[in-house]
Amino acid sequence: MRKIYLLFFVLTTTIVYCQETSDFELIDKTFQYQFNKATNEFTICQISKTERNCTIYHLKNEDAFALPEMQSHITAYYKDLKETLRSYDSLEIEFSTTTLLNKKKDTVYIKQPIKVKAFLIELTKANNDTIYSLKPLNSIFKPLDSIKIKYSEIVSKDAEFKLKLKQTLIDSLNNKKDDILKIVTQTYTDEFNSFYKRKIAKSEDYTYLATEEFTLSNDSTEKIIWLHLIKKNIFYLKAISEKDEKSFKIYGPLKTDIGESEFVQRIFEQYNQFAKVNSNDLTLEKIFALIKSPLENNSKKESKKFQKEMVAAVADSIENIETTYSGRIILKKEFKLYPTGNENKIEKTFKVDSATISFFNNRADNIAIVGRLDGKSYVLLNNLYSLPLREFNNPSQTNGFPNKYKYHYNDVFDYVPDLKYNYAVKSEEIQLLPEKPVKIRERKLMDYFTGIFFSDFLGLNNNNTNGLIVAEAQMRFPLHLRNYKFFTLLDNITIHASANLFSGFANSNRKIELADINSTSPESFVENDPFRFKTDNFNLLLNNNIDAGIRASIATLEWKGASTFVHLRYGLRFLRTGVEYNLNESLTTEDGSTINTLFEKRDFQIFSVGQELETNFEIRPQSNIGADLTIGLNWFGATGTNKNDIKFNTTNNSPNIKVMANLYALTNPNNRKSGLFFRLGGHYDLGNYDLYPQIMVGYATNLTSFVNRVQSK
Repeated sequence: MRKIYLLFFVLTTTIVYCQETSDFELIDKTFQYQFNKATNEFTICQISKTERNCTIYHLKNEDAFALPEMQSHITAYYKDLKETLRSYDSLEIEFSTTTLLNKKKDTVYIKQPIKVKAFLIELTKANNDTIYSLKPLNSIFKPLDSIKIKYSEIVSKDAEFKLKLKQTLIDSLNNKKDDILKIVTQTYTDEFNSFYKRKIAKSEDYTYLATEEFTLSNDSTEKIIWLHLIKKNIFYLKAISEKDEKSFKIYGPLKTDIGESEFVQRIFEQYNQFAKVNSNDLTLEKIFALIKSPLENNSKKESKKFQKEMVAAVADSIENIETTYSGRIILKKEFKLYPTGNENKIEKTFKVDSATISFFNNRADNIAIVGRLDGKSYVLLNNLYSLPLREFNNPSQTNGFPNKYKYHYNDVFDYVPDLKYNYAVKSEEIQLLPEKPVKIRERKLMDYFTGIFFSDFLGLNNNNTNGLIVAEAQMRFPLHLRNYKFFTLLDNITIHASANLFSGFANSNRKIELADINSTSPESFVENDPFRFKTDNFNLLLNNNIDAGIRASIATLEWKGASTFVHLRYGLRFLRTGVEYNLNESLTTEDGSTINTLFEKRDFQIFSVGQELETNFEIRPQSNIGADLTIGLNWFGATGTNKNDIKFNTTNNSPNIKVMANLYALTNPNNRKSGLFFRLGGHYDLGNYDLYPQIMVGYATNLTSFVNRVQSK
């Protein structure tokens, strides 16, 4: 029983602690504001002695960010009440003429359009005239403070008096209805503002932005302190009066990608606090310029957060796929050694004790065979070249042995089917004993995939076109079509694609800016002139927003002593590049001069295809790091646009020299396949001698194709 009481106490305490309330009177009714922080709910109730009617609003935002939502809900809640107070033509009143005659005063109740104890009517004498004065008993009727009625025949003409009083009130109330509505609005608004400040607001979350002078709607001037608060993809501005810091308004929610003109318009219209004059326009543009930098920083922060979450999701999906097997390897208990000069004569038999194989990129990177010959122990290593898995059963694949002997790998190992049979083997190390088959784990499709998120530090410079945040995906498929010891034909095919997600602080989109086009009739301008749209070919690469391609290693040489493969690669590359230009309207003045004014900004996308020929040095030591050095040529040409009627031309179709170095490093090699990805290099245009450098640091989801560090099975 104690536990039940304790649980009840904890729950009650939690509910009381999380819920804030505030009661107030309006038109003889009790209203209550509630805010439940635990459930993020805002409630408005109308309370009487017998019932409690509440409307609950589920807020999308929290704490200070919920203020505009609450204000919107309050406006909607009291809308019907205010509508009933916009006209008093249907006014119904109630009072007693008898009480008024006997006691010289009585209470006037309004029954329609609302029920309220409204006025105190008193009988007085002035210069032998009978005067009835009405004094408001409810604060909303304060604007009607001096209603007086002359009437002397109250008893004999009771009905006529009531009609006269009713008409007087109808006229007076209709004349002052706007003032009455202001008092009603002010009452519930002031009460909410007080409730919000005392119970909900967290002013410490706001950051100071600026103090600027504004012309208010009443034509007075006042200095306003501006603070900002940013959360995810929205932000708020708090405008505080420098004269009275308890008086403030919160503007928002505003989207973080809002433009300057929309920002100025929203500030003007949300509360009508500021006069629409040029000085205020300029000041709000200054406020927008100041808020832009923290908004950019927030966008970068949110983008990186999203990238990390996506990277983690991709990494988990890669690592948690069900294990399957591509085949089995059987180590034979002995094999023959052949003299290098005469293979028809069997000279020796090597007795096998065990073997170890390390696989990397579908190759047996290291093969160590432990055994005995003539009573002596030996360890045979493949010091000269690695062996693709598809070559295990090829009798032409040999390795040397001391004293001018050699052996064939198909005499040592048998690679046979399991439930399936292929040459896609997971990068790992296996231990073998004679005549005991070992299953080879299959390399899954997503194991070839590497997702990378880069930050190009040159993108911090607004004068560069580099993308500050770049997402890239690569899939490297080992093929090893034919292997001749050190030499391999069609070693691998790599597919890659990258997109610029964020392009620095000055321009959110990388685009080629073309020369302005002036037209006397811009509304009918057609984009079909092939000579109007052209740019330097190198700009297609400098300003691309999507870069994708496929390249094949046609011929590969292995330099095993240096853990290096040298690839001759050929590839095709696709670029998408944005283009923007100003379409101006040309007007001729009376003096014959021409004035060009902006009609609209137009943009479109260029598609271009290029070829690449390069030499790649693939360095894969058995450690936690790997590297690539690529030197080559590429050239591009525009092939079309996303608008069929545009004919686009390029100049300077010279090739570009490409020099690129990549470095890969596992950050947690014992538990994860992810790590750091560094890139340094660039493209140099041979036509205009322009340079496109890149200095990139990123995070890669899966480095199994780039770092030769295997785990023992």
